[in-house]
Formats: sequence, structure tokens, C-alpha cells
Amino acid sequence: MENRLVKILNIVSDESDLAVLAQFIQEEQLPYEYLVARSQAEVRSLIPFPDVDIIIADYKLTDGVLLDLLDLIAGKPLILTTACGNKNLAAEVMKTGACDYLVKEPRGSYLQTLPSLIVQAIKRSKAEKSLAIQRGSPENSMQKQSAALEAVALDRQRTTSALHTSEKHLRSILESAAGFAVFRLTLVENKPFRAKVNFINPSIKEIMGIGPEKYSPAQFIKNVHPDDLERVLEANREAMETTRFNEICRVYHPAKME
Repeated sequence: MENRLVKILNIVSDESDLAVLAQFIQEEQLPYEYLVARSQAEVRSLIPFPDVDIIIADYKLTDGVLLDLLDLIAGKPLILTTACGNKNLAAEVMKTGACDYLVKEPRGSYLQTLPSLIVQAIKRSKAEKSLAIQRGSPENSMQKQSAALEAVALDRQRTTSALHTSEKHLRSILESAAGFAVFRLTLVENKPFRAKVNFINPSIKEIMGIGPEKYSPAQFIKNVHPDDLERVLEANREAMETTRFNEICRVYHPAKME
């Protein structure tokens, strides 16, 4: 152990056990500073809960059992002390986080192993806490995951907002454009060779004499120059399969033909 006082909380109901422990610490000149609580009530009255290095506690107390105090002592190194014949009980309690246990013998010889158990329990607790920090405790992991999800959601919100703004600007530019027409088509479900117009800018009327509200792919085909029609129809069929249309053609303006 380090050359410093080891702070111990001793939870024990039997005064004789307390006296034996005090005598042992004095005779062995152990560097222990200990606080005593003789019941659950006394433990719960320790506010704030003492900052101790280790807890040595009886399983049975005058007003309950040690398991009733797990909400307070969880996270602290714990050595459980039990009466003879309660090894199975000690093993069960260790499942809740106790580092080790001592079976009390009438002659008090069990105390001879106490110093080494304290050293091992404190070292083990420190190692477990260090490993938890490296790996990230479940609480930290959940907090990090929650923060990451919030960041993703915020990023999506910002991206969506930026996209809507960009689309709004683009639509404004296209609607005010003159001399060229831009339109967007999508295929009609269950009709692979039919398409519908999603958007077209108003300048289509200047070019083809057809208002945006009346424009359709069929109307466009009707206005294609006869010399270009076969090539455009073939390109249109390919576009239905590849979603790509890259063709130049001439179109009529009905009003300007007269």
C-alpha cells in the first residue's frame, strides 16, 4: 500500500467484533483510519457519505441486511464479514460487487488476513475503474451515443434546410429565365413508357407556344421537326431504360409558323 492512512468505513453491529478489530489494528500498528456505523440507520445518516478507501461490513445488521445499503455503498471496494457457516451467503453477496469476504472465527484469527485483503481489494477497485474509463462506462457510452444521435439529427436538419433553400433559389432563377426551357420528368408507376412533368419554367411558352400548365411530353413530340422525330423517339425510348436523355432537335412554335 501507499504510505498513507487507509480510510475505512466499518459497518458492524456486534460491539465485541468492533473491540477485537480495534485491538488488532493497534497491536499491528496498521495505518488505518476508520469510521464506525452500527446499523443501517447510522449508515444512512452519514451525509455526505464519507470518502473512504474501503468498506468492511457485516451482512446482518440490527435493522436489516447489507443488501439494503447497496444504493449507498455501490462503487466502493467492499469486504464482507459473515459468521461461521455462511460461506454460501457470502458468495451470493459477492455477486453484487463485493471484492472479498471474511468468515469470522471466535478466536479472531481471521483478522490476520485482513491487511492483505484490503490491499488487494483497493488495487482491484482502482484497476476496474481505470479499465472502465478506457473502455467507456455504460453510462458514458449511452451519453456519447445520445449526443452523437443528436448531432446527426441536427446535421440532417441543417442539410435539409440548406437543400430547401438551394432548391428555392434554383426555382426562382429558372422561373425568371428567358430564352431557354428547363423541365423535369418522372416515370409513371406501372407505365414504363409514360412520364409526367414535375416542373417546367415559364419560358417554355416563348419557345414552343405552350404554357407550363398545358405542357406534356406528348405535346413536345408533336412539335418536333419531322426530320428529327425518329431520332428523338429512339432517344426517348432509351431514356425510359437509362433515365438519360441527351439529344438535340428542332421544335416548332405554332404561333410563329403562321
